[in-house]
Amino acid sequence: MNLKNLMDDNYLTFYMLSDKYIDDQYTTINIPVHVFKKIFRYIKKILFHAYLFLRHFSFIKKNKIIFFTITKNNFDSLNPIYNEMKKNSIILSSDYRFTKKALLVPLIIPLITSIFLIPILIKFIFEGGSNIKKRIILHLDDILLSMGFKIFVKYYLKIIKPKAIVFANYHSFFSRSLVKSAKEINIPCFYVQHSAVTEIFPPLDSIYALLEGKDSLDKLFPNGYPKEKVSLIGSPKFDEYKKNINTNGEVKKIGICSTPTMDKEEMLELIKSLQNKFSPKNIYFRPHPTEIRLKKYYNFLKSAKINISNALLEGSYQFLNKVDVVVSGNSSILLEAALLNVYPIYWDSILSEPKYKDKLYDKYGFVDAGIAHSVDSMEDIVGLLNDLHTEKPNIRNKTKLYCDTVGTKWDGKSTDLAVQIISKKIGLNYKK
Repeated sequence: MNLKNLMDDNYLTFYMLSDKYIDDQYTTINIPVHVFKKIFRYIKKILFHAYLFLRHFSFIKKNKIIFFTITKNNFDSLNPIYNEMKKNSIILSSDYRFTKKALLVPLIIPLITSIFLIPILIKFIFEGGSNIKKRIILHLDDILLSMGFKIFVKYYLKIIKPKAIVFANYHSFFSRSLVKSAKEINIPCFYVQHSAVTEIFPPLDSIYALLEGKDSLDKLFPNGYPKEKVSLIGSPKFDEYKKNINTNGEVKKIGICSTPTMDKEEMLELIKSLQNKFSPKNIYFRPHPTEIRLKKYYNFLKSAKINISNALLEGSYQFLNKVDVVVSGNSSILLEAALLNVYPIYWDSILSEPKYKDKLYDKYGFVDAGIAHSVDSMEDIVGLLNDLHTEKPNIRNKTKLYCDTVGTKWDGKSTDLAVQIISKKIGLNYKK
């Protein structure tokens, strides 16, 4: 194990997070206190996962297709395909919140293994430059776990011998280590897109890629792609909601979606402004799942008079079914809204803080593609909502660049496409 491999396993931490974001985070911590907290957190993880192992461990049947999920967004993307292939598959997760829906990876093993690798991690801290040191210290517990997980997963795969692996996240060390080890022993791996992508996403190498549209194809394979390994399938998680495409000719219900990079106080000010001009019962607020876990809006949510969508429990399309327009910062929910013909408004606030290395303005290109309407002030948002109250344009026909099946016979049938491709590649006889 070397520093270069560690960095590649933790691709998001080392290659996607911006230097400014890291520097801002690093300057706010007291290093000894921070390290102590990370150690204490790691010990808590060991105890918790020991309990999970004893409470929920079950043997995994061999030669199954593994659908590997890390977050709810991953699960929502993979679940439609899994449901069609359930007979030959299992859902495997690193997240304890999926104990009722998936089998859990026994993380207690890599958690303990990683303890013996602490001297190597300390060596990496001194071996790398200042930027690398900051990233390791800030994400100490996760990076340490990644070292043990890399060793563990090699043996784990040899034991369970999966027929294939289908996954929806290639930034996290969980999925990266899993896929790398699978490729070493010739287990086919299929990447299913779970959100729009940008140019800073990691390369997919020789993995089978089931992408949503040409936009992701161009960004992930700027120098050309192997046609036998890449397919454009649209969005499987959209399929069941095609029947719910919004046909309202005017805006009555307003959705507001925050992202971790948006300023909390400015977001609350927008909500207050909209409450004064529109009925609170017609306003829906959906904080990002990360913000819910960190309780960023906790005090507000306790006394809110508007409708609240819990992104940890309610899928994005379930939320979008309730509204006619969505206001958000940089988020794939703008594209998902457009696919349902819910009008997307991109709020380009100067108070948004860059977290990743991709561009801050319109990082997914939705505005350039004519999908989202860009505004940069609360006054413009209110004015646009007043205009939309009497006439809401049809926006769905502009989404084909991002979702290749729009307007074709496969529109709303992306799951069938995915199942057919996976089955054919692994020699599985699939009948609808």
